[in-house]
Amino acid sequence: MPDETITTRSVGRGFAEVEEDFVLDDTPRTKTVFRAQIHRGGFRGQIIRYRKDANGNSEEVVPVNFNQLHENEGVEIKLKTEAAKKLDEAFAKLTQLLQE
Repeated sequence: MPDETITTRSVGRGFAEVEEDFVLDDTPRTKTVFRAQIHRGGFRGQIIRYRKDANGNSEEVVPVNFNQLHENEGVEIKLKTEAAKKLDEAFAKLTQLLQE
């Protein structure tokens, strides 16, 4: 695992957000990232998939209101093998950061 700096920003006592998203997949039309947060007990985060505009820019995601979904509706984000490997690498980097 190459030496990479992970920048965090404290958002509360014993809780920090990782400044940079871990990019899992990036195509001309979409971008999938893992947005991590670190706390004393470990880490957590969100997998976010953006749809890019015609210029290839991704804007802040509009959240899905799960209270408005009907029975058996949900959101599915499929990860290809390479994206799953990148997610595993992100977990390893965050685990190493916590151990330091």
